[in-house]
Amino acid sequence: MARSNVRVAGDWFSQMRRLFDSAHYRGAAELYDEVIENGERPTNQAILLRARIFLKTDSKRIVPFLLKEELQKPTQPQVARRAMYLGTGYARLGEFAEADKHFVKAKAVFREGPALAELAAHMTRRYSDQRDFEPAEQWQKKSLLDRSLRGKIRSEHLAAYIHARREQYREQAESLIRVLNLIGDKREQFVEDWYAAVHTLSVLARELPLPEAAKHAKAEVDLDVDWSSDFAVSLFQSLKAVAWCQALAGDELSCLRYLRLAQHVDIGPVWRVILYLDRSFFASVVGEHQWAVNEFSAAEELAAGIEWDETSGDERVALLLLAEVAARHAPKRAPFYIARFNNLGKLRNHLQHFAFDDRLQAMAAYATGIVKIASGEGAAAEGPLRTAWGVFDRIGYDVRAGLAAIGLHRATGKARWLALAEDKLEHYPRSWLARSLGQMSPTVQTDEATALSKQQTVVMRLVCEGLSTEAMAQRLGLSPNTVLNHLKVVYGKLGVNSRAALVVEAMRRKLVG
Repeated sequence: MARSNVRVAGDWFSQMRRLFDSAHYRGAAELYDEVIENGERPTNQAILLRARIFLKTDSKRIVPFLLKEELQKPTQPQVARRAMYLGTGYARLGEFAEADKHFVKAKAVFREGPALAELAAHMTRRYSDQRDFEPAEQWQKKSLLDRSLRGKIRSEHLAAYIHARREQYREQAESLIRVLNLIGDKREQFVEDWYAAVHTLSVLARELPLPEAAKHAKAEVDLDVDWSSDFAVSLFQSLKAVAWCQALAGDELSCLRYLRLAQHVDIGPVWRVILYLDRSFFASVVGEHQWAVNEFSAAEELAAGIEWDETSGDERVALLLLAEVAARHAPKRAPFYIARFNNLGKLRNHLQHFAFDDRLQAMAAYATGIVKIASGEGAAAEGPLRTAWGVFDRIGYDVRAGLAAIGLHRATGKARWLALAEDKLEHYPRSWLARSLGQMSPTVQTDEATALSKQQTVVMRLVCEGLSTEAMAQRLGLSPNTVLNHLKVVYGKLGVNSRAALVVEAMRRKLVG
């Protein structure tokens, strides 16, 4: 935007504020930076708004920015707000002691009402980032001091953030559904909250056996909404995740349609590599071998020109997907992509989904195992695949856990892993995964007993023996959460709602001796 245009349009700060409120953060930042370059002195409000933009786009720059930009004759609330932003900036750098020095200054001013609620939001994230969840939850409750709709939405988002840091992804998805229900048709008023909720819920729906989450995510993505260009990657990932949800529900044609929609989003080359690889994978699923090869070749050609060392976040998964698809089409090249991924440093972007947990490492372990199998190194594949299984089983990522179990069955030949794969993937009976399992271990259901999978039958019998959840988990080598998930399915299939009723029903049906 030229300076003359700024003047013609009127108050540049009002324009900056409108851009910020509509989640056009790059435009708001560019406007501020240009005005400053042209020699204009920013107001305190403008400086603080620019700081907020850094928090949303590049939080590592907020501390040097605020230390350099002095506020002129600030009011008490402006001093407190600057301190609050500095505290959050230091917290995101992992400097929690320094962060708390600034938060103390903010607390001295923001003592009640909406101001304290806003501070509570920053404090919730500060303690969540340190994995100190008791104070995080206490501050999250204080955020409800703002009783407006905006305050309720923010508080529910904070609850989702805590769940994510606790690796409670099912609960995170449920919080995000509540966020979307609160927003309703007021998307324009809460545009960033809506973007964030739709994006994250879509990603979780692809991973978790939550039909409600998948349905809700699809309904939101299908709305005729013009997304801010700042959130192009979020829109792309949302469309791609819904595509996977459709495929897992057995509708590969709908899956390919959403991938075509994702193709029209203006994204960078790394994300386009991922799109090519997804299309290659699902082309194989529907039996289009040559199409699958062509898409893989396009992905490799584009990937060759990418400076992978400059990537800093979730997009690095492209190298793992390259390895997995190469294991199918070009096994000799697959190890290169694993090595290239392993050569990268740690994630640097605080805002990425995988920055604080084991999910990306588990994906890397899975890809490594698949490449080892393709290279004829089944024994070497078992270790990384077990690592992947352990993480995905623990956090409830059933599709990925099921795939890891299938890989372990291929690597070891042990029937136990196939049974675990059947258990994990039973929520997707119409998917290509179910068809693949059927080809690996065809079963015929002839009576009521076979309505339970092998693992569910074992869990049912152990309940009848009187074992606790923890004892069953130890005996079966599963997490307690997985045992409880199996037990819920058994309850549903037998039409009971307690362990005592399960024992009676199992005896009535002669499922146990």
